[in-house]
Amino acid sequence: MTETKILESTPFIGERIRQGIKLSGKSQRDVAATIGVTEAWLSTIINGHQNPSLDLIENLSSILEQPMAFFFPPYSLEGMDDEKKKLATSIFDDTMELTVEYLQGLKVITKAMREKTKGKSE
Repeated sequence: MTETKILESTPFIGERIRQGIKLSGKSQRDVAATIGVTEAWLSTIINGHQNPSLDLIENLSSILEQPMAFFFPPYSLEGMDDEKKKLATSIFDDTMELTVEYLQGLKVITKAMREKTKGKSE
């Protein structure tokens, strides 16, 4: 649930993946092959039709040599009450991009939730 909420800005993420590929000098086909997906599937993410997982973003971050925060939109505190601002500043850095620590924590939580769900279905 948290993963979907964080990754709901798919068109922005897709465009950042496109930019990352261009900056890397690699082809979309090579990047897709390296992360183990088809070029067509990667294209659906780039075009905003598919939500990427945090694992995919982490892989792309490594392959394209960009920080994970590169793939997420900047965040604005405008219009937030003080409680929400306090929470936001704990997960966003001073440029209002998600901090690496937050993304790593989110990945741990997502993995634990998957394992818990998997254990219940067995």
